[in-house]
Amino acid sequence: MPTWNTDAQLADSIDERFLATNPQIDNFLSDGVHGKFLLVAAKGMGKTLLLRHKRKQIEQTRKDYFLVPRNATADYVNLPASPSKGLIKLMQAKQFWEDIWTISIAISVLLNFPHELSEAERDSALNEIKRADIPSELAQEMVSAFSKRFTLQRSPSSVLNIFLQSPGKAIEKARSRGLQVVTELFNKYISSGCAVFIDSFDHAIGKVFPDNLDIWCNGQLGLLKAAWELSRHNRHVKIYATIRQEAFAYFDDPEINNIKGSMLLIEYSKDDLEAIFAKAIDHYEGITDPNKHILEDAFLPCRNLMFLTVGAAYAFQCGASTLGIGLLDEAYHLFPDQTRNFLTDTEALLSQSLGKPIKLVAPLMSFSKADVLEIAKARSINGTYSCHAGTEKPCGVCIACREYIGLEI
Repeated sequence: MPTWNTDAQLADSIDERFLATNPQIDNFLSDGVHGKFLLVAAKGMGKTLLLRHKRKQIEQTRKDYFLVPRNATADYVNLPASPSKGLIKLMQAKQFWEDIWTISIAISVLLNFPHELSEAERDSALNEIKRADIPSELAQEMVSAFSKRFTLQRSPSSVLNIFLQSPGKAIEKARSRGLQVVTELFNKYISSGCAVFIDSFDHAIGKVFPDNLDIWCNGQLGLLKAAWELSRHNRHVKIYATIRQEAFAYFDDPEINNIKGSMLLIEYSKDDLEAIFAKAIDHYEGITDPNKHILEDAFLPCRNLMFLTVGAAYAFQCGASTLGIGLLDEAYHLFPDQTRNFLTDTEALLSQSLGKPIKLVAPLMSFSKADVLEIAKARSINGTYSCHAGTEKPCGVCIACREYIGLEI
């Protein structure tokens, strides 16, 4: 049985068939680089998956764009376990994170960008870098980038981590003088299409500061504001970033209404969630594939044993001594956990486990599935259901549906 992957960051590939969408997500994916770029959602709502699909879409449709990071689907942020001493107080403020993310993203893009400059432009840029007051390691790399010598293609979080491990005074110098110089270089020399993808900062900052809500929220809100400001002031650049909805709830900024125009708030209806679950079942289990065979592909090992074990534990709590299960006539059984011998052996095992007798009954065991449907019809019981997809309406193609409607298995 395949293992279900619940982390889109770890997926080997991105398959359009596995993406469940709604109108707002369709618009996000079809708007190219001219639409929304800030993804806000609660945990587990698919921010990373959508970000990966967006990158793939830009890669396929905008060959003129260069993407950061170059050789990864996104900049999956990791932070140093022990930031520089004296920074904790500064980290409580959104403005700190906005400044530090702004300069980190700008430097990363400048390091990655294929600069084509005249000698006069290069000399001007090198003079600006000298007065930027940023860590010497980054300054040297920027000089190499503008001189078209080899340099590291750093991700934004790689630059961020250099700042976070620098002395507090060095960071304050960079914020007071380097920030303006670097953003001016960014706006002047990034003159063609660029898309940056930043993800998982919520997880990274929560890992380092698990009990500090101010840092967790303001770190993400600083990233959001930095991404929006950089994208707003340089029309060639889009900074795609993911933010947790729980952090965005604390966002208080004069530009909030304008920022919302650049933001995709990922929400799903009940129908959307059913479609997502059905696609996951189809992707991982394949049981909605009409080519599957019920005997070979529908057996879930220990399923009935699990049902009875959970039911017995609940019966014990309630003081009940009898537990029922809907097994059908043994003459029609397909799997080893659908027989009277299975019930007898399981009854003995559960009674021994509980330290008191419990009786297992199967009131439908004299009937076939067709008999049960006739009984339901005679008693005006409507809406019977047998489908592996789990959607509100049966899919009609999975092996359970095919058995249900009498098709040859």
